[in-house]
Amino acid sequence: NAALYDEDNYNLERIDEFVGEGGVGLKLTIKRAAVVRLVLYGKPAEIRTQAKTVGELMQEKQIILQAEDGSNVSPDTPVTNGLALEVWRNGVQTVTTEEEVAFTTKFIRDTDKPVGFKEIQQPGIKGKKMVTYQIEMRNGREVGRTLIQQVSLQEPKQQVEIVGAKSSGGLSKSKGVNFFIDSQGINHRETYYDLKMDIVMRACGGGAYSVREDGAKVDSGGYILVAANLNRYPRCSVVETSLGLGKVYDTGGFASVHPDGFDLATDWSNYDGR
Repeated sequence: NAALYDEDNYNLERIDEFVGEGGVGLKLTIKRAAVVRLVLYGKPAEIRTQAKTVGELMQEKQIILQAEDGSNVSPDTPVTNGLALEVWRNGVQTVTTEEEVAFTTKFIRDTDKPVGFKEIQQPGIKGKKMVTYQIEMRNGREVGRTLIQQVSLQEPKQQVEIVGAKSSGGLSKSKGVNFFIDSQGINHRETYYDLKMDIVMRACGGGAYSVREDGAKVDSGGYILVAANLNRYPRCSVVETSLGLGKVYDTGGFASVHPDGFDLATDWSNYDGR
């Protein structure tokens, strides 16, 4: 019970030579159409044909190439089963896609919970937006893309997480090096430094910093100012330390030797409140 397609050719004939054909009745002969994998202006499709050449196939399927169109094979290319045929348009064109919008995360510091504790109070939900790009095509390949317009379809919902901020008694001014394992199981080598941080604060939008009661320098959100390997911990990302949550503002030479190491800004050397 093989399926027949419109492009298949078949012939049904009566059997008269019952000896040679093995009996009397009807004989069905099928000539299967070749399957061609077509990508037409970026949209894939599977088509079937009895055409001998690509030119005949295009004529049969009414694929008419304009001056700015191109193809990966010439019209005189023989059609074979499984042939890949691409048709594209060169020049500038537009495309509109639906894209996800990442949700932000709000951290609520709980000083009664130890550092490393994390609990999702409200799960985040990704948003959606419709984005239109102007695309420059050359030989069927995208060589440039410019954003033209974007329309919000669904706003993302912020995720709220409760995180522990209770000091574990780790790094201190008398303990210059500390090893701290965060909630992800990553071992961080912690050290501290004491410099004025006014210029560094610009990395995350500016603002003033202050010195916490225990000597740690914190931003207006209460995050400890941290220097880290920016390839692993980008500027303004929130990280866990033994003194509570920190935010990456800075980096240093230590980062190449200790890629997961953190240098915490403190007032433990100068004692000047800065």
